[in-house]
Amino acid sequence: MTDKELRRLNRRELLQMLIVQCEEAERLQKEADVANARLKELEESYERLKIKLNVKDERLNQKDAKIMELNGTIEKLQLAKVGEMKENGSFAEAALLLDGLFKAVQKNAESRLANAQNGMEPYLAGLQEDAEANLVDLVEGFMLSDAPGDGHG
Repeated sequence: MTDKELRRLNRRELLQMLIVQCEEAERLQKEADVANARLKELEESYERLKIKLNVKDERLNQKDAKIMELNGTIEKLQLAKVGEMKENGSFAEAALLLDGLFKAVQKNAESRLANAQNGMEPYLAGLQEDAEANLVDLVEGFMLSDAPGDGHG
């Protein structure tokens, strides 16, 4: 409304306009109060959610740390298993070596028995001493080959 139109209105019309404007202002104020109350509720809800999210983030971080720790443990166990397999490989090699030695000793004993039956006991005594010396040399050689730093285990 222009100034000219406002000047033409009488007092009663101006008061009615003022009442309508006041009622409109009151209605808008109530809407603003409701909107502010809703905004405050949303902000409080947001803060609660933010706290819960921070707690969950912390739990996830703890779980991530635990996963990293468990992965490290798994790696250590795998390395230990590989080392154990290497050691077992050395033991397998030792078992094969000892099996070969026992077969050689058995063969030597059978040969000695056969020779003893043929009257060659003095000759066999010398062979027995040689076989025992060879056995000691082989076992010592195997023990030295398994010493740390030789690459076997």
